[in-house]
Parts: sequence; C-alpha cells; structure tokens
Amino acid sequence: MFEDFEEIAECVEIGDEETIDLEIDSEFHNFYANDICVSNSHCVSYGYIACQTLFLKHYYPTEFYTCLLNHVKSTKNKEEEKRWLASAIGAAMSKGISVLPPSRKSGWNWTMTGEKEISMGFSGINGFGEIAYRELCDILEKAEESFEKIRLHKFLNLPFSKFNKSAFEACLKAGIFDDWSESREYLRELRSKKRKKNIPGQMALFDLSSDEFNETLKNESYPPTTHSQKTTEFVDVCNFDLEKIQEIAIIKNELYHRSGKIIESVLNFSENGYYFFYLDGVQEAISEKGGSYLNVKLGDGISFTTLRVFPARKKDDNELYDKVKANSNEKGYYVSEFIKNAKGFINFKNGGKFKKIK
Repeated sequence: MFEDFEEIAECVEIGDEETIDLEIDSEFHNFYANDICVSNSHCVSYGYIACQTLFLKHYYPTEFYTCLLNHVKSTKNKEEEKRWLASAIGAAMSKGISVLPPSRKSGWNWTMTGEKEISMGFSGINGFGEIAYRELCDILEKAEESFEKIRLHKFLNLPFSKFNKSAFEACLKAGIFDDWSESREYLRELRSKKRKKNIPGQMALFDLSSDEFNETLKNESYPPTTHSQKTTEFVDVCNFDLEKIQEIAIIKNELYHRSGKIIESVLNFSENGYYFFYLDGVQEAISEKGGSYLNVKLGDGISFTTLRVFPARKKDDNELYDKVKANSNEKGYYVSEFIKNAKGFINFKNGGKFKKIK
C-alpha cells in the first residue's frame, strides 16, 4: 500500500495563511486537497506539545507531576476523577517522588516542597474553602508568624472568623496539626476551650499565647489517635488514600518486573487481557431461574465495582467460579484475565488464571 507514495522534492515556507479546519469522519482524520493526502494543522501543535511534555516528564519529573496534579482531569463522573487522580499520584510515586499529605508548609495548590517531594495543597481538603485560607494567611501575616513555625497556643488565640470550627476540623482530619499532638481529640478540646475564653469585654491577666499559660487540659490525658482512624479521617476529607495508592504503585512495579509487561488495574480496562484487582468480598446469590452465581466486589483498593461470576457451562472448562468462591474470604490483590462481551460488559474470562499476588 506504500508503493504509490512519492518523495517530497521541496518545502517552501509561505508564512501565515487563513485555512479551514475540517473534521473528517475517518479513522485517521485525513482528507485530500489538490490530490495530496493531508491532515489538519492542529496535529502539528499536538505533536509539539507532546514533545515538550515528554521532555519535562523525563528531565523534570517533580515539576511535571506537580503541574499535572494541579490540573485534575474534569469529568461529570466523580469516580472517574478520583481514579484519574489516584493514577497520577501513583505515576509520580513510581518515579521515586514522595507525595505527601497537606501540612503547615503547604500552599493552596499542590506544591513542590523538595527535589523529589510534592505536598498536597489545602484546596484538596473538603470543608476548607479559599475564603478561610485567605483569612488564615492574612492573620498570620499580621501576627508576623509563619504557619509552619507558629506555636499551638498562640495559633488557637488568633482572631479567626472565617477559619471557623468546620475549617479547623477539616484541617485536623487531613493531618495538618498532627505534629502538635498525638491526640486529635486533645486538639479539638483545646480549641473549644480557647475559643470560649475569647469573650468580648473580658481581660486576661496572662498572655494566653504564652507557653507558660496554665491549661487545665493535659495532652497526656488523651489517648493517641490511632493510625487507622487517621487514615479514615484523611479519606473522609481528601477523598483518596495515599497509602493505598503507594501500595498499588508498588504492586504495579512488582508485576512489571515479574512479567515484563505493564499490568493495570481492572478499573482502567481498555482491551481484553490481564489486570490486577483488589478482591474486597464475594457473596453467593440465586438467579431468577434458580441457579447460583457470585457477586464479586473488586477494584484497585481505592474505587470499587461489582461483577457477576456464573458457573461454567462445560464441565471441561477450567472452573473460574470455584476458584473465586474458594477465595471468597481471602481479601487481597489478585491477577486475572478479563474480557468485554458483546453487550459491552467487563467480566472474568472463564478458564483464565486467577492468582493471588498479595
């Protein structure tokens, strides 16, 4: 098919000319003009941008992923957006970049806080808006304090109004104040006590911002917040689990070294083949015709979906139904082969492998 191609004899620049942008209903979007097969000029611009981003991704990966995380793919499907964000974070981690939760040195957006370090911004915390953030920055500036270095008691006595109880709670759940105390409950109670002392018309004999101020609440009287509670609260206000994303990045890397192929999560299904997934639960159910099948909850450890697995029709088949059922109580990561049927539904390939990897 390439025998009819002719060699280009000459290229002459003619400057800027007005052209017509055509949309062609074909696989390659090509069309003929003056008997020459051409494509729209925007493909050159796309190629130029692709080369630029490829260069940045290779030589400046931390800067590249910081910018990428600040331009989250916007869709009408919130689950898709969450998966995209998790995939972007996982990709950064696979490059050896540490992706950290928000802290008092974070800015409003995702910020590069080290050569191989990106910190999440306050904009990703549900319940903490930009108005509260601006007030926080303004009051700290007037007090000639930095958020990173200010002492706990002085911070709690600053005259906030927009940075209210809800904003404080959102930051607390995100882990912003964890270096001030091992107990988040202590910080909640201390903030409540401090706010009650700020009553108009009353004067304090002591400087409440001083560390010498005698608080009746004692930090050691409150139990430390557990790691699992911190994880749950972080997911509640940030909508993703950094530890799970790190775990998935490690699994993808291990699978690549084992097989020499990039194996994605089944939630990123693109074509028939092998995918990994987190098996979260299996329930046996009965169909309208009286036959049994399995409802299988699986995903990537962050987002989940449910598939149905039916017994094989032929006895000679490698029975996937029995394999799934046998692992119904074994939560963890697995690899299996998936296909998309004629109706567009994704499911396990009957007779395919079903192997636990972690």
